[in-house]
Amino acid sequence: YDMTEIVDAFGGVELELTGEEMLEVNRNLFNLSREAENEGSKAPIRHDDYFTATDGTHNMIDGEFIGGKYLLNGAQAVAYSRIRYIGGDGERTSRQHEVLKGLLQRAKQRTVFSWPSIVHGVVPHCETSMDFMDMVKQVPFAFGHIKMESATFPGAAEGAYDAKNENGQYVMGFDEELMRENLHRFIYGDK
Repeated sequence: YDMTEIVDAFGGVELELTGEEMLEVNRNLFNLSREAENEGSKAPIRHDDYFTATDGTHNMIDGEFIGGKYLLNGAQAVAYSRIRYIGGDGERTSRQHEVLKGLLQRAKQRTVFSWPSIVHGVVPHCETSMDFMDMVKQVPFAFGHIKMESATFPGAAEGAYDAKNENGQYVMGFDEELMRENLHRFIYGDK
C-alpha cells in the first residue's frame, strides 16, 4: 500500500473520471480490502472511500455514477490505477500515467511550506542515500522544472499484442529487438 500513502502525502490527486470508472473504483476498493484480509492485514480502505451512486448507495454491481473531476485519496487512486475491465491493458497503463501526472501537477500547486510534509510522507517508501534535508532542498527544482513525457514500451511500434500463455494468463507479446531499438532511441534520442 505504499502508493496509497504516497498519494495521500500529496493531499490526493485530481482526476477526471467517467461514471463507469467510478463503479470500477468501488469494485477495486472492495477487492483491495479482501486481498488485505486474505494476507492477514488491514487494508487502508474506509467506508467513505467508496463513491456514492445516484441512488445514494455504494453499489458495486450495477450502480450509476455521475462522472466528473474528483479529488481522489490514495486508496481511490490505487483502485483507479488497477481498473482492468475498461479498455484493456493500454488504457490501464494510461490511467497509471494519469495518476503520476496528477501527482506532479498537485505538487506544483502546493506551497513551499507543504513540501517538508510531502517529503516526509514519501521518504519511507523510497531508498536513497540522501538525508531528509537534502531531499527537501531538491523539491523546488523537481517541482519547478519537471516536464513529463510518457511512452509505453512495448507498444504498437513494437508489434505488441495480447496473448494467453500456457497457464491461461494474459501476457503481452512483442518484438524484443525492435523494442530495444525504440527504447534506446527514446532515452538517448538516437536515430
